[in-house]
Amino acid sequence: MLQGINGNYALLELQKNSTSVTTKTVEEGSKFNFTTEVDGTEYVILEGTLEKVLDSKDPIVRLKSVNHYSDMPCKIEKGDEYGKFEVTAVTNRSIELKNKAPISLYLGDYVTILDDLIDLRVADNVYRACSYNMTRDTITSYKIRGTSLTVNRSDSSPDSCNWTAESFGMLFYDPEYDLSTESLKISIDAGNDWIPEGGLVYESLPVKIAYKNPEMMDYGGDVFNQGYSLLGWDGKKYAYLGTDQGIVNILLEEDDKILYPNEEYNLQEGYTLKVTDFDSDKACLTLSRNNLPVYSSIISPGKSADLGIHTFLYKKELNGVEVPIFSVYVDSTMQGKELSAVSLKYLLHFSDSPLELGYGEKFGQLTVVETYPKLRLENKHDIWSGSDINVTEEIWIGRFEKKTSGNSYVTFYPFMNKVENVESILPSVSSWPIPAMSIEEYLVRV
Repeated sequence: MLQGINGNYALLELQKNSTSVTTKTVEEGSKFNFTTEVDGTEYVILEGTLEKVLDSKDPIVRLKSVNHYSDMPCKIEKGDEYGKFEVTAVTNRSIELKNKAPISLYLGDYVTILDDLIDLRVADNVYRACSYNMTRDTITSYKIRGTSLTVNRSDSSPDSCNWTAESFGMLFYDPEYDLSTESLKISIDAGNDWIPEGGLVYESLPVKIAYKNPEMMDYGGDVFNQGYSLLGWDGKKYAYLGTDQGIVNILLEEDDKILYPNEEYNLQEGYTLKVTDFDSDKACLTLSRNNLPVYSSIISPGKSADLGIHTFLYKKELNGVEVPIFSVYVDSTMQGKELSAVSLKYLLHFSDSPLELGYGEKFGQLTVVETYPKLRLENKHDIWSGSDINVTEEIWIGRFEKKTSGNSYVTFYPFMNKVENVESILPSVSSWPIPAMSIEEYLVRV
């Protein structure tokens, strides 16, 4: 609880069940922590950084990097059992658990093995999660693969496989709305090295999403009224503009932001948002691109704005469709003795560079054959399946052959190439040299 402010200092009180535990005076920009005693030992229970202090009529502080730990520790001792596991060692650096008995996994099984913390599901066939050689000097890229389709070339019957975000994790999936829109299907004749016309199909079905900002619900127009149509393309999130109008990248969806006068908030594609003027009951917001203002508006909470009451809106016509390029709800203005701020909510930013997806457009080996009510791409000619197939710009289908018991098998799998900063993959802190290693994860049908 914030108990008071004095200049750049704030008095913070830690409470439990509305009863004070302790208080601390913290300076702006400083780290803080609160401790408690557990079984005779003092532990940090809450820690963070006091990022900003706003000494105003209604004082506000902004905290960041806040961690909260329980004061009721779980005691783990050697011999304790957790699901199918038993604690075999407890040290000051690690806890080791081993399964007490063999764990049998059969095709299609879904097994919980560690008190609802670890689940294993056996895939229908070979599945490789990822594969890359990992050394600090050589790592530049890796492949993310999906569930495989294995074809017996000795059997001439046709085979097919339909991949979605569930079987190919690089296809678009939105956990907030629990939806995915992309699918990829391959149909082949096992005795033929060519994928016939129409045998490779990519589809993405747009789904209408309501605006989080209630004032945007009456935006107007057919495409963006009451919300926007969300769809995946090449594994990324886009907004659908309609028949033959293309799609636009969704650059930003943020729930809240505090912006200070003359502070620039860097968006994408060269856009920045800035509070260029401020008063106790109104603020002038300016949207710029490449340092040149493109739109300004004075928003007065409780008074009329350009859309509803509190919403700052910049719109632009793209391919005949009026797109709300940037919108943000101005929740309140706060004026202090030395520092003022504007509280923003529901930031939504669309790209103003649409990707053309008109009928007849070509991507990799596929051609757009349908743009409404869904995107559908097919191969318009036979495709040689003896090498990697470029499905769209980012999605590929690879293959490998294997001979077993006199039969020849061909395995097809979708993949995407990913390039990462080495530091984002390798451990940032290590007290020993990092060896060369290979990480390959399989669930293999036996």
